[in-house]
Amino acid sequence: MENQFLPILASLILPLPLLSFLILSLLGQKNRSTADWVAHAFSGSAFLLSAYIFARVWFVIPQSELTIEVQWLQIADIQLNMGVYLDKYSALMLLIVSFVSFLVHLFSVVYMRSDENYVRYFAYLGLFTFSMLGLVLLDNLIGIFIFWELVGLSSYLLIGFWQTKDSASKASKKAFLLNRIGDAGFLLGIGAFFTIFQSVSLTEIQSNFDVVAQSAENQTMLFLCGFGLLCGAIGKSAQFPLSIWLPDAMEGPTPVSALIHAATM
Repeated sequence: MENQFLPILASLILPLPLLSFLILSLLGQKNRSTADWVAHAFSGSAFLLSAYIFARVWFVIPQSELTIEVQWLQIADIQLNMGVYLDKYSALMLLIVSFVSFLVHLFSVVYMRSDENYVRYFAYLGLFTFSMLGLVLLDNLIGIFIFWELVGLSSYLLIGFWQTKDSASKASKKAFLLNRIGDAGFLLGIGAFFTIFQSVSLTEIQSNFDVVAQSAENQTMLFLCGFGLLCGAIGKSAQFPLSIWLPDAMEGPTPVSALIHAATM
């Protein structure tokens, strides 16, 4: 019974930071004290629920994989499902992302206290956290790519948060454009996966991988699968040769650097 409950609980954690983003976007800059409580309530709730899931998956439930899926698109004979995938490592990353995000929220209260765009800043933090949690939880490469792009968007907003600074504006555009190069490779990898597996579900790819890998005809496509995913990771984590955006990205508020560069990415 709990094997079904935990993925449902994880799917409820995912929209919490998104709700924070939406509520804070509607509050306006005058409701600074309310913004504190809203941001901390949602980020703290996500962390506590993530801690519970981590404890159950790592120390109680013997099964290592828990999934819940819903069909969201079917074209001819091709059915695409979107769901939540939990194993020990996704539960660990769920805990890390939510914990670091909560700490950054707390620290930002003091650091950003005098900033006139205080509420907007916390709204952007919520959007970034939502994007990261989607990467951790989804079991579908297309869904992961959507959240991958949301990470890029929220990074752009946070790096260029001080829009009146010309250097911050240029830094955010530089990061956004260079990440698109890596993302193009990621999209190529997803296309290669679908070509040989006829699926973008991580569970289906995993279960069929050994059979597909035995065929010599699939070796080139498998190389493209791995190379494409590697390109995406190189761009997003600022590895050579797509690393030149990282020093400029420090134009954003210091807590943003802690959240994006030092921890979750």
